[in-house]
Amino acid sequence: MNLDSNDDYKEKYSDPDLVNLQHVNDMVKFLPNFSKIKANAFQDFEEIKRNLFESLAINEYRPGFAHWTNALNIFIWEYGLFFTKEDHIRLIKLYIEVMITPNIDFPIIVICLEILEKLLK
Repeated sequence: MNLDSNDDYKEKYSDPDLVNLQHVNDMVKFLPNFSKIKANAFQDFEEIKRNLFESLAINEYRPGFAHWTNALNIFIWEYGLFFTKEDHIRLIKLYIEVMITPNIDFPIIVICLEILEKLLK
């Protein structure tokens, strides 16, 4: 296989919606209903992101923030880093900011550290 045929392969099987994403789970990419999975992943991530910021806006660390952090953890496990670099950086900054919030509960710090471990790998 020469280099030109490899480029043809990449063009043929690359998805323009996935170009700006960090890392998509390789197993998910080749499922027969990937277009539906992709649409659900985009919708799920937007819901997770929106609810994370809303729960912080109203200072609802438990159960809201903890629940949506768990949802993000499951999302990363299922889809990989199925979001843009900008969203990735925003999430990292968000969890760092939560950890340095005055009078924050220790279990919330543990939750933040666990998700930061996944985001910083």
